Amino acid sequence: MDERTTTASTRVLVADDDHAIRQLVRTIVRRERLEADCVCDGLEAIDMLRQREYAVILLDLMMPRMDGFGVIEFMKQNPRRTSRSYS
Repeated sequence: MDERTTTASTRVLVADDDHAIRQLVRTIVRRERLEADCVCDGLEAIDMLRQREYAVILLDLMMPRMDGFGVIEFMKQNPRRTSRSYS
């Protein structure tokens, strides 16, 4: 697979309001040769979920604007068109 080609199976979404934690997790994910998209809050996480599919989603539960529980609720109410669904 070309390094620039990424699919849902190679992407991780990291949602955390702490910059240092986002950078740490991004470094760890990249060491595993996966791509990481990092956002600061739940609303940004939902924006990313509308654009892409992710193999793994790491959510901080306590974030500004929308917390991790709000993101989980969004995911439950908006299942993907594929056979994969959020549970």
